[in-house]
Amino acid sequence: MHFLLLLLLIPVFYLLWLNGMLVINCKRALLYLDVRAGVPNSRKVTFSGCTDYTRRVLRLSCNCRYRFTLSCNVTKGTVRAEIHCKGANAPLLLGTEHPSQLMASGRCELVLFFEQADGTLQLTWEREENNAQSF
Repeated sequence: MHFLLLLLLIPVFYLLWLNGMLVINCKRALLYLDVRAGVPNSRKVTFSGCTDYTRRVLRLSCNCRYRFTLSCNVTKGTVRAEIHCKGANAPLLLGTEHPSQLMASGRCELVLFFEQADGTLQLTWEREENNAQSF
């Protein structure tokens, strides 16, 4: 009976993951609040004493390019974001040195890394209008 229930739950969790509704957390924090920032193409995170990472899938339209922008207000520690897109050779790295970068679309995975961090961050992604250029 338990085996059948497990066989039914695994595909459900996988579909939730692919659609961006399931988040994998491996973090310790005194406070962690992750919400949409009023629009569907952004995330706003408030955190305190946060260490390790969170991972989620971003569903983006195919055959488009997106500009990702990371705005941080970190009072202690460090925060960085990695975006891994299907078919891309290297991940997109966002942090204090590179707060905004351009990347192709498709199914992307967002990973936020925290190292003893306190503060807030907002990640937004906007579709680029001129898609005629190739990568």
